[in-house]
Amino acid sequence: MNWWEYLKEHDVPNWLAIIFTLIVWPLALIIWNKRYIRGIRNLQILIDSSRGTIPTGESCPYLIFRIKNNTGERIYITDLSLVLSRQIRAHPNADRDISTGGYTLKFAEKAGDPFFRFYITIDTQQEAITGFPLRVDYDDQALRTLIMELRNYRRNGIIARYFILQFDCMVGKKHHKVKFKF
Repeated sequence: MNWWEYLKEHDVPNWLAIIFTLIVWPLALIIWNKRYIRGIRNLQILIDSSRGTIPTGESCPYLIFRIKNNTGERIYITDLSLVLSRQIRAHPNADRDISTGGYTLKFAEKAGDPFFRFYITIDTQQEAITGFPLRVDYDDQALRTLIMELRNYRRNGIIARYFILQFDCMVGKKHHKVKFKF
């Protein structure tokens, strides 16, 4: 008996198709949809510090992120989150997402407004502002030192030293999942 006839007789080609359909293809789709890029060309993220009040009325220091669009296209950003390392201490009332272990960040409509928008559209040469509340025990000197370290940090490593800023982004008609490591 020929080996091909044996395989056909025992229905092996159909079993291979079923295995491919139920195991290989879903795994390929999961891996494809979880990929991230490290950055977008000409999209700048500037870090600064400020003092502000959280919705409970407490005053605390903030890490301010200014996202500046120099790409030449309109950008739509959503699902902005921050995953912290142990070197940065978050305010106890910061908006934490327990499913990802990160903190959800919201955008301000313009400078001075409260952070309440989950998404934003940024035109060319415009910027968006978001902030993250830190623990009250950061004094001005410690906050300035942290900002200088963040500005001088080179993001070449695999492991983030301070935090990971991640978001979904549409640049023109292209969709990207972005992870900035600091």
